Amino acid sequence: MRNAIVRDFLEKKRERNRISMLTAYDSHSASICDQNGVDVILVGDSLGRLVHLEQDSRGVTVTDMMYHTTIVARGVERAWVVTAMPFGSYETADMAVQNARQLMQGGQAHGLQMEGRKISEQVRAVVRTGVPVMGLVGMDPELAEKLGPYSATAQKPKAEYEEIIQDCISLEKAGCFGLVLRTLPANLAKRIAQLLRIPVIGLGSGKHTDGQLLYFHDMMGITDDFRPRHVKRYAHVSQVMVQGVRSFMSDVERGNFPAEENEY
Repeated sequence: MRNAIVRDFLEKKRERNRISMLTAYDSHSASICDQNGVDVILVGDSLGRLVHLEQDSRGVTVTDMMYHTTIVARGVERAWVVTAMPFGSYETADMAVQNARQLMQGGQAHGLQMEGRKISEQVRAVVRTGVPVMGLVGMDPELAEKLGPYSATAQKPKAEYEEIIQDCISLEKAGCFGLVLRTLPANLAKRIAQLLRIPVIGLGSGKHTDGQLLYFHDMMGITDDFRPRHVKRYAHVSQVMVQGVRSFMSDVERGNFPAEENEY
C-alpha cells in the first residue's frame, strides 16, 4: 500500500488527472469524503486550531496525530490517508525517523506530510525507511492574510521565488511523492507545478496546480471566525447546527419533545 500511493500520484500527474484533497479529523467527516470520491484525506495538524481550539498548531503532539489518524482511518475504505508530522517532531533526521515510524505504526496512515523548505535531510531519512512523504511549502493562512504572499513581503521577489523553487526541487529529489503549496502566489505555484515531476497540490496557491486542498471545516462553513480569501464555502453547516440547537431548545421548553413517536 505504501508504494501504491506513490505510483497513484505519479500516474495522476502523467495523465493530468486533478487530485482532490480535504482534511478530516474524525470518522464521520472522513467517511463522507471517502464515499464521495475525494482522492486524499489529510489528517492535518490544523486540528490544533480547528478542533482543539488552540491559537495555532504548535501545541499538537505526535500522540494527538496518532489518535486522530486512527479515528479517521476507521471511516475510510478507498481514499489515501496522509498524516501531518506535527511541529517539532522532525528537528533532526533521527528524530524524524523515530516519530515517523511511531505515526505509521500507530495511526494507520498511507503516508506522512512534512512541512518546511529546508528539511531535505529529514525527508530523505524517512523515505529511506519506506515511508511515503508529502512535502508542504508555504505560509500559514492567517499570516498570509496579514502580510500578503511571499511577493508582498520579500525585498527581492525574484530571488525569493528562485530560492523557493530550488527548495521544492530539493524536496522532490529527497523523495517526496507530492508537494502541497500553501498560500503562494499563483504564478509561482504554476511554475513549480510545471517544473516538478511529482504532483503539486494547491492550498490558496491558484488554479494552475495538479490538485486542490481545502480544510474541511473551512469549506463546509463549520467555523465562521476566520475565513481566508482562498476559501470557498460549499456549505453553511454552522447555520444548520445553530438552527437545530435552537429548535431542540424550543421543543423542550414547550414540552413538544419527546413526542409519542420518540417514546418506547
